[in-house]
Amino acid sequence: MSSHHRKHLANYLESQKSGQQSSKSASSSNGKSPGKYSVLPDISTLSVSVKAKKCSAMNPRSAYSQTQPRVLTRKSGKAGILDLPDELLLTIFSYLSAMDLISASQVCSRWNPVANDNVLWASVYETYGDKGEAKKAKDDTTNYKRQCLKSCVQMRNRQCQRLIKKINPFTGLPIETEKALRVAGVTFQLSFVDRSDKERVLESRDVFVHQMSFTVRWYDLEMPALTSLKALNFYSVNPLFFTAVGKAVSNGPTSRSLLVHVDLAWTKWLQSNKPAGSDGMVNIYNLPEGLAIATWKEDGGLAFVCLGLHFNQLLQRCLQGSSVSPFDVNRHTLITDDIDSAYGLHDYQCTMDIRTARQSIWSQQFSNLSCKKESIGGSQFAVFPLIRKDHHCDHVILQKRLQFPWKTDAFKGILEDVVWMDLVVLDERQEPFWCISSLCEIECKKLVSNHDFDYSGQDAYIMTYKDDRGKLEALMNKTDNDLYFMTQLNMKLSLDAINQWFGTSYR
Repeated sequence: MSSHHRKHLANYLESQKSGQQSSKSASSSNGKSPGKYSVLPDISTLSVSVKAKKCSAMNPRSAYSQTQPRVLTRKSGKAGILDLPDELLLTIFSYLSAMDLISASQVCSRWNPVANDNVLWASVYETYGDKGEAKKAKDDTTNYKRQCLKSCVQMRNRQCQRLIKKINPFTGLPIETEKALRVAGVTFQLSFVDRSDKERVLESRDVFVHQMSFTVRWYDLEMPALTSLKALNFYSVNPLFFTAVGKAVSNGPTSRSLLVHVDLAWTKWLQSNKPAGSDGMVNIYNLPEGLAIATWKEDGGLAFVCLGLHFNQLLQRCLQGSSVSPFDVNRHTLITDDIDSAYGLHDYQCTMDIRTARQSIWSQQFSNLSCKKESIGGSQFAVFPLIRKDHHCDHVILQKRLQFPWKTDAFKGILEDVVWMDLVVLDERQEPFWCISSLCEIECKKLVSNHDFDYSGQDAYIMTYKDDRGKLEALMNKTDNDLYFMTQLNMKLSLDAINQWFGTSYR
């Protein structure tokens, strides 16, 4: 409680104490002893703050409008906070911010109806909600708290949606995703849930912005033991109240949207998975949903956590999800076509970016991709060659080393032959069909024969990625100056995913 509130309460208790002493003196002079309880004066005569009166004038109901009057009695001796009349609590609460009112409403059942009273929230509604709606909402049926929060969410979402209407012609994704999330004041949280369902929350330490995704990183001097955890939850934290100039109110109320939930049985998971990369201090593991976890080699403790957040529908995922379930990114309108015999097998566009957490290593776009219908018989995938092995003009040198620098509070290092990959595949209607933001490892494979390569060296380097949408397979070799030379790159889309997306029946 603030010093201002303490002073206000101390003055009230002092006046009550003086009143009790006067009552005792009067009783003694009459020769009578006071009883254990005495009836309080009419509580309607207690004054309400100027702020509360202003709010009450807006609403035709009485100042204390959401609860029934209570029959109050005064105890002899010291008065506690729960002994305060409702009108006095309402006066005290009128000095609180919206976030403090929300906190007060969760303290106890005694405070809940007072902190949620329309008298208090009508003023908050006028300050932060839609001004036009706030002036119209003057009837007994309006719940100002619920209406205020709803109005603030709608205003925020409308403003952000306007920012993502322009599409980047290179990637097919919204251009202003970063700006929209910045305007919305979005931050990111990692929640560790242990086996006793206790939650520990860690705020993000780094957020790196790229042309198709964010990479968010968490680390701390005291990270929990992975073996003690049963789940990891990744949230966006979204402010609800904004100033007149559109800046999020500091320490204001927020909502959380679940972005990724990962059930974690770490000891069991390690038995069937190996590190994607390692250096002298850490091992890094590639998990589903764009998640990467690094552990210390010395004791297996958690070093840092990285999450890739692709721009495809990221604003909706952040602002329209709930704290218990993520936004459904697979919403798609099926448009069938009975004229095109190869519907869903042509006119794809693929944009790929291989990078570190901070900068791009290699980025390229492939257009007018197609797969012949007769070439998919008996296969589970439709194959789209991006870089052809037998066409030397397709081959490309990667001008930077393939590595992934990392850091924590106390250490930093570089993981060799580990990169982050962003990818977006657009269908023939230029809608995102396959979106990836994930860690990838590069494995060395000994060649039986090197006749397929025009470059020296007996080793081939393979980078692969696979999920339920498809596969990506890259074949590389090293040049004399130790740079990678990509000689083959194939994109394989799942026929099941194509059939579901286009309403076809390829087999």
